[in-house]
Amino acid sequence: MKDSNQAVSIKRGAWNYQKKQRPPFLTLFKSSVHCQRFIRAWLTDPVSYALDFFAHFTLKLLPIDVCSNFGGFLGRAVMKYKHKGAVQNIRRNLEILLPELSLEARETILTSNCESLGRLMTEFSVLTRICKDVDRVRVHGIQDVIDAARCVPIILVTLHLGNWEVLSSVSRRVGVPFHTFYLPLDNPVERWVTARVRKKLGATLLPVGMTGVGPALKVLKQGGVVSLFCDEGFAGEIRGPFFGNSVHLKGNLALAVRLARKTGAKLCVVNTLRRHEANFDCYFSPVIELPLQQGSNDRDTLEDVNYLNGFIEPIILDNLDQWYYLHNRL
Repeated sequence: MKDSNQAVSIKRGAWNYQKKQRPPFLTLFKSSVHCQRFIRAWLTDPVSYALDFFAHFTLKLLPIDVCSNFGGFLGRAVMKYKHKGAVQNIRRNLEILLPELSLEARETILTSNCESLGRLMTEFSVLTRICKDVDRVRVHGIQDVIDAARCVPIILVTLHLGNWEVLSSVSRRVGVPFHTFYLPLDNPVERWVTARVRKKLGATLLPVGMTGVGPALKVLKQGGVVSLFCDEGFAGEIRGPFFGNSVHLKGNLALAVRLARKTGAKLCVVNTLRRHEANFDCYFSPVIELPLQQGSNDRDTLEDVNYLNGFIEPIILDNLDQWYYLHNRL
């Protein structure tokens, strides 16, 4: 892996979310490829969406742990037999990130990661029941964040570990709104389900991409709390944390430090780990303050980004079996 202190990229990253559009009718006659895309978008996908809708409401009838365990079974089976390219990415990433482990140990992590992905999918059906049980969702270290939030705005640097969706219920439990950036899913059923469940749990959602920056700034300038996911997979590639690759300004790590510098906000790293089945521990780190700097140019921002990366990377390395983006390319 590269030395992140030497390999840097100061190219800025800004993007606007655009909803995926289905191909218009005339594309049916352009070529065989366009015809296949049209049929998939207008015929095959709707059938799949209907099955997703049926599955979601059927799974709601199951006991919580049965539903979660069923997802674990599906994750192991579907990932290894249907998504072989993603599984190969996991194997390659584990070889790079954990070279000291034996092949058998890395395969155990791979299986656990596939299982975790499956549990995430089915647990949406029972998530409101999970979050109502305080023994299933235990919270650690949040009092420091609540105390700090009385004085300064807070940016929660959130990670895709365990089942991060339970954090919306933590927001409601402590009476502090977490204004959260969420990327809508392309699948309309999944998009509807996730938005419905998140709102039931008490989530306060911000627009994604650049359209969400203005509202986030407003929240922070009013002394509020903004939650931003700073580990990312973009276009099939891991964009954060860096794992020794080039430090860059393209992702949410850069957005987090820019928002912090602009508003005087402090930061807190948040991660949710699965204890067993559908039981979770939510960890809030001690409040982080960015180091004092003389300037405010891109190279100063790179130093901030690298500093913040130093907090999230070890957490993810210690919990790769539960990390959502492990199947992306390094």
